[in-house]
Amino acid sequence: MEIVPVENEGTLSSHEKEAEREEGDKVVQVQVTENVGQLSKPASTGVAALTTVDQSVSKILDGKGTYTVRRIERVSTEEALQLFDEQVGGLIDMPSIQHFAQGIVEGCCGLPFLIVVIGRAMAGEKNVSVWPHAFNEFSVLGRDIKSREELIQLLKFSFHRLKSQSLKSCFLYCALFSEDQEINTEEFIENCIQEGLIAAYERGYDIVDALLHAFFLETTDDGRSIRMRDVMRDLALGILSQEEGSQFLLKAYSSKPLNLQDHSLVGPHESTESNRLFIPDAHQFILRAGSGLTKPPSLEEWEKSKMIFLMDNKLSTLPERPSCPGLLTLFLQRNFSLRVIPMSFFDCMPWLKVLNSSNTRIKCLPETISKLISLETLILCHCERLAMLPTDIGSLKLLQILDLKGTEINILPDEIGELASLKYLDVCFYGSTDRNEYIKLPQGLISIGIISRLHALESLGISVCPGDERWNNISNFGIGNTGKLKYCIVSECPAVKAIVDDEDFTEVVFPCLERLSIHHLWNLVYIWEGVLPEGSFAMLRTLHVHACLKLKYVFKSSMLQFLSNLDELIVDDCTTIEKIIVDDMTPEQSYFSFSNFKRLTLHYLPALDNICEGAWPFVKYIDVYSCPNFKKINLDLELKHTLKEIKGEKNWWDALEWKEPGLGLHFEQLFTPVSEDDI
Repeated sequence: MEIVPVENEGTLSSHEKEAEREEGDKVVQVQVTENVGQLSKPASTGVAALTTVDQSVSKILDGKGTYTVRRIERVSTEEALQLFDEQVGGLIDMPSIQHFAQGIVEGCCGLPFLIVVIGRAMAGEKNVSVWPHAFNEFSVLGRDIKSREELIQLLKFSFHRLKSQSLKSCFLYCALFSEDQEINTEEFIENCIQEGLIAAYERGYDIVDALLHAFFLETTDDGRSIRMRDVMRDLALGILSQEEGSQFLLKAYSSKPLNLQDHSLVGPHESTESNRLFIPDAHQFILRAGSGLTKPPSLEEWEKSKMIFLMDNKLSTLPERPSCPGLLTLFLQRNFSLRVIPMSFFDCMPWLKVLNSSNTRIKCLPETISKLISLETLILCHCERLAMLPTDIGSLKLLQILDLKGTEINILPDEIGELASLKYLDVCFYGSTDRNEYIKLPQGLISIGIISRLHALESLGISVCPGDERWNNISNFGIGNTGKLKYCIVSECPAVKAIVDDEDFTEVVFPCLERLSIHHLWNLVYIWEGVLPEGSFAMLRTLHVHACLKLKYVFKSSMLQFLSNLDELIVDDCTTIEKIIVDDMTPEQSYFSFSNFKRLTLHYLPALDNICEGAWPFVKYIDVYSCPNFKKINLDLELKHTLKEIKGEKNWWDALEWKEPGLGLHFEQLFTPVSEDDI
């Protein structure tokens, strides 16, 4: 049992104020008068009342006086239904929902906090098929919530009702800070952006507002900071302890939504518990994010912990050889004073799965990294002084994610090819335009055939120094052999003139590639030339071309046969592009158009004058901005049946030249004007 400060009442209703004070079987300090339970100035006795669901607790002696303890005042069935109805938006009178709503309310056992949280989780839910599931979660005959764990088991439902993975990830991330710590909202959003949980500040504020409304977080009196209620914090730690729980903190590396099972994350000698959320003991976590630490926690704390979160501190040293027999996750990112990882640091971490040391000043990894035989995720991005990887990196047979972007790696060791489980690789190579320094650099960045040995690889990102001539095109390392590659980013490679450049293709190229991003390839002339084997690019769904200054077109019409699954094309900041598709087929050849094409985005293309010479491919959404020479639009009435929206500047739309007079009127209702603020 603990005492925590009274929470701000704000403008909540009387029942919602009670919900604000409720904290399961922990206690909340409130100031009381002679009428115990009222939030007001204390009586002359200075006695404070504490709430609990445990009826056996009557008083606490702390050496300073007596704290009277009272049981939570549960609301009546009628009051509970009214409170729940207020949260869900007046839905419980709907005949198809009423029965289920009553069962849910009964399952909340009159606890205002639970009623409010579950009610807000179901707010506005008019899909009747959802309500029986919620009903089954709560309608247990004879239930009476008497412990904090029972309360948390029910609150888990509200977590799964959060509408996006970003909401879930940001909620869990907030739990990594010290207990009762007030977190500046702007700094919290900045951290979420750096962790890849969200992309922009505006989205961050929307997420914070949503979590506040859902009762997952609360705001401080000045409105500038947020904090997490103890019971919601325990819920978050329980979720993080599940088998895939920590993956919510690695959202930047996951392309698939997470669906957690009710299996706890257990150590080597523990058993699983299949039906309930495992609520870990506090000592299994070290939660000191942004706490201003200058020294690491004690060795005793390291030994007991399964998850350690020490990011955003001022650590300059780490323990020499901590014993961590059960450690699964270690976050050290943004400790900008950390320069060295001790040689024996990884000796006793046999179960470590996730290591994040990004944004530190380490220059190398100790050879004992090879002892992390369970490691699945290694994040070293923006370690700007990291120049080399140990050859022992090849020992990490279970490694799936290796993030080296923003580093100064000279060369990728050949042992990378031994990482049989690697799915995600992002690497940034150091280079120089100074000739005297350049000639001292290794002449090869990646040995031929190394990438093609990574048969599990799904996402590949490679960045090189602008002006580095050691990089020509992706064909150099046998990309035809990377049969399972799904995501590829090619960025800042000034020597690249083609993404795929080989006159004699014998193997299918990129058969599983789903997303291809091409950024800042200043000398790119074409994406590929020649005829590819059938099945090449067959799964490509998204192509993004950005800042390729010599590219005059994106496709030749003969290439379209390979792109039958393309559904989104984004082209922006390409100053010389004149057309998206150029026709290289004879009239006798059949014209093949995209069959699944949905979205076309064209921004900042000053030389663009047309999409293609003939009829446009069928498309659902067109977004055009700052394309001043794009004046002719080859839309016909056939496209009106598939096209759903055209976005663009109003003056661009008004000045368009149509191939038939009056045709523009047929598409007027589909047009949405945009400004620069919308881009």
